[in-house]
Amino acid sequence: GSHVLLLTPVNVLENWRNEFDIWLDEKEKPKLHLMHLASNSYSARQKVLQTWEDEGGALLVGFEMMTNLCEGRNKKRKQAIGAGDEKKGEKKTSVEDPEFEKFKPEFRRILLKVASLVILDEGHRIKNSKTSLSRVLKDLKTKRRIVLTGTPMQ
Repeated sequence: GSHVLLLTPVNVLENWRNEFDIWLDEKEKPKLHLMHLASNSYSARQKVLQTWEDEGGALLVGFEMMTNLCEGRNKKRKQAIGAGDEKKGEKKTSVEDPEFEKFKPEFRRILLKVASLVILDEGHRIKNSKTSLSRVLKDLKTKRRIVLTGTPMQ
């Protein structure tokens, strides 16, 4: 079957699911797979992705979830720079998560290589090529891409 990857801000994931219900009857509607925070363990997320790969349909994923599953999550780690204000010594660094590292190759394989069509809502978010979402999407392997935006992309 076909595999559609729909990337959108997390606050409109449910709106997209509702639009499928409004516009398509049951025979036309693809199987929907929603990747959201309720799938809070790596194994639960892996199961959603594997089901999408096996069954096809549309996988709805928020931007942050996409970048977190493909790159890992940046966590704040306090690094003391000396006596004094600890806030000054706080900087964002990548913290290795051994459990995530176990799932990461499969997350990346499925998210970046399985889709036959990718739809990017709020596409102006990739205008800045230095954002983590832009970096992740550069690795996407799909022939068909649709970018939706109300903002000029030049």
